[in-house]
Amino acid sequence: MHSQNPVRIILGIAFILLLEGFSVAPRTQEIGAMEAYLGQSGRNFAISLFKTIEKAEPNKNIIISPASASITIAMTYSGGSRDTRASIADTLGFGTMTEKDILQSHAILLRELQKGDSDVTLTTANALWLKEGLRFKKDFVQDATGHFGAKTAVLDFGDPKSPEVINKWAQKATKGKIEKIVEKISGDIYLYVTNAVYFKGGWKYPFEKEKTQISPFHLSNGLVTDTQMMYRKGPYPYLQGAGFQAISLPYGEGRFRMIIFLPADHNGLAQFIKRFTPENFYTWTSEMNTQRVQIGLPRFELENGVDLAPSLRSLGLDLAFEGENGGFEGITETAERIYISSAIQKTYIEVNEEGTEAAAVTKIGIGPTSVNPDEFQMIVDRPFLFAIHEEKTDTLLFLGAVYEP
Repeated sequence: MHSQNPVRIILGIAFILLLEGFSVAPRTQEIGAMEAYLGQSGRNFAISLFKTIEKAEPNKNIIISPASASITIAMTYSGGSRDTRASIADTLGFGTMTEKDILQSHAILLRELQKGDSDVTLTTANALWLKEGLRFKKDFVQDATGHFGAKTAVLDFGDPKSPEVINKWAQKATKGKIEKIVEKISGDIYLYVTNAVYFKGGWKYPFEKEKTQISPFHLSNGLVTDTQMMYRKGPYPYLQGAGFQAISLPYGEGRFRMIIFLPADHNGLAQFIKRFTPENFYTWTSEMNTQRVQIGLPRFELENGVDLAPSLRSLGLDLAFEGENGGFEGITETAERIYISSAIQKTYIEVNEEGTEAAAVTKIGIGPTSVNPDEFQMIVDRPFLFAIHEEKTDTLLFLGAVYEP
């Protein structure tokens, strides 16, 4: 543990799927090996983070944005101590990538995610909010603005209206889906680093509203509840696995998709999540073949707030939270060693006949411490797991478990 009282810094990071987004310096090269590796390592981190959170909150509806968490942490990378940077690289799976490669790859990755797709909108926004009277270290702010497109602002954190400024930014970035990221600002907070992302995607094959009907949904405890079930038949990538079904529902041109995993038993989701590894995710999605499927999918709308700190620490980020050789020395000009003190994420998703709208905000605090024979049927009438995935960059934007829609 550190021996002195280091200064608290809050990095409030919001990953929100947006209709408009930031721009970075134009680049001409296509996504390459580094960015592809970043996507693969991001998948590993995403599933590990999801499983850690689900284990702490079993049998409850969960939705997280792994991409938000990883982008947030990556934004702090260049400001960390040597040991903290090493722990971040290990946790996020950066391997032997240099700092320059990490920063440039994230800039390219963010640009690629926002490339046009019919009927899909994905944008991101980043901002640094510094306490009045302090100064950023030049290299850190250049990295944040140049590679993550972050805006910078100086606020009087003693002014009770300052949280409203940050919250209005989050509301705008998420089209009002995430209304508040900061409740109040305590006197020992120096900085908020915010990232917002908003996603709105129309199904490639929309569900017809007139076919939606009240249908039973079998809960894991054996009870049954009614839900608005959407139905359609069509060609979808599909897999009949051992004890589960999986289907890929494309948005727009198909770069983005919702992948649904449905265990065979109404109380089988918890056990299925144990099998849900990065390797299995890759194998199962690779084994999908286009089939004609009758799909029944419940309409659902979820909001979630989760404390990411315990999960991040268990995944290897202890040095970012405490320790003599950890923390962040390259963010501000202050002499005190600073650490992550909290990491909160708020998420939202709505799935209906037209498509999906989703948003997430991550706040990191840094401080001292009937069917034809040639058709398949997949009726999602029991707890299931879903992912919103971008195929080109292999990015898991959202992961969720639905126990009761």
